[in-house]
Amino acid sequence: MTLDQRVSGAARRIAGEIEPPLVDADAIRSRARAGRRRRTALVVTALAAAVIGAGAVVTDRDAAAPDPARPAPPVQSPTQEPTSPAKPWPRSMTPEQVVARPGALLTTIGVAPDDPDTRLSVWSVQCSRPCAERGPFSFEALALTTDAYATTTFVRPVFEVGVDLHVTTPRRGTFLLVDESNGHEWLVGVDGTQRRVVRVGAEIRPADPDLWYPCTGGWRQTWCSLDLDTATAHQWPNAWDGSAVRPGLGVLPWGANPKPHSTAGTGRLEAWWDTVAGRQVRTLARVTRGDYVLDTAPGEMAYWAAPGPGSVDLYTSRDGGATWTQDTRPAPDLSETYVVRRSPTGAYLAMSAYPDLVVWRAEADDGAFREVLRRDGGGTETSGAGLRVADGLVVVSGFDTVAVSDDDGLTWTEVRQWR
Repeated sequence: MTLDQRVSGAARRIAGEIEPPLVDADAIRSRARAGRRRRTALVVTALAAAVIGAGAVVTDRDAAAPDPARPAPPVQSPTQEPTSPAKPWPRSMTPEQVVARPGALLTTIGVAPDDPDTRLSVWSVQCSRPCAERGPFSFEALALTTDAYATTTFVRPVFEVGVDLHVTTPRRGTFLLVDESNGHEWLVGVDGTQRRVVRVGAEIRPADPDLWYPCTGGWRQTWCSLDLDTATAHQWPNAWDGSAVRPGLGVLPWGANPKPHSTAGTGRLEAWWDTVAGRQVRTLARVTRGDYVLDTAPGEMAYWAAPGPGSVDLYTSRDGGATWTQDTRPAPDLSETYVVRRSPTGAYLAMSAYPDLVVWRAEADDGAFREVLRRDGGGTETSGAGLRVADGLVVVSGFDTVAVSDDDGLTWTEVRQWR
């Protein structure tokens, strides 16, 4: 027996078990007569009311009835706004249109520290309405200026707008963009020219410190050296991977937390340094927050550790790791500290990029860490947040702000205009 046959048989058996209800024909006819009498009475009552109130109806119509030749507008609730059909997502946009578009997203920013009117900004517009199946889904643009955007050069970026682009200025009029997530770099001129930086095996040893930069390594960041004229860079060997100090200074590599360790993962701040006898490792503190201190004097290794709110411990060795000193300084909660480095005069600068952009400063030899800059984190979160020293200036960036200090981090000039 097929499935259809079984279903049909079941339906017939159920139908056979249903008994029809008993019908009283006289009762049905009686209810019908009563319904007709009620409807007749209602009609008579309505006609009488219409005759009595005829004068009022005419007066009301003359005062409020709409003109038949002028249709009444549609009724809307007090809070309802007239709507219009959404415009289709554009098939193309010029770079200038991208930057000027309301709602464009600012993703990356940079300035020349010695000339803050020279700026770069990267903008993106994402499709937020029904998009074409095959795209485009977004448009990007670069906005470049040398006069704080009194005039602007707009270009379409030749690179993918990443989430971790860091911007420096190795030479006046040229920006270096480092994508630390994907290991790529580009040189961007203020005139809009863009060049991809190509890796080469031959060593490049520039004398200018601005031509050395952190680049993507195998564990942490490693070091690259740049030739601006040829747009080429050399990535230094694995020994420099994670080193706090760059090649070319006459010192051996040193850093924090050798691969694959991390302070947060192991609960230890570990110092490592290379010697002629090999790599040495030492546990400095049992903490979950800590790292090396950047821009130390040649021959000095320094680290910071946050044992808890209210203080920070600074560990220093000036004899190749043979002995260490510990200096405990009063400090606010540095649990979200991103980087600590020395200022041009040797003071300590600590920076946090979340939840607000904050910089603290402590004198080189003594004293507490005190807040010297704060930017509310409610702004646009831009990529490449960081703290660096260039040509005697201190530069910090994050949350759509770049701030520059020319007095060792005591006071700051903030830049927030990017178009």
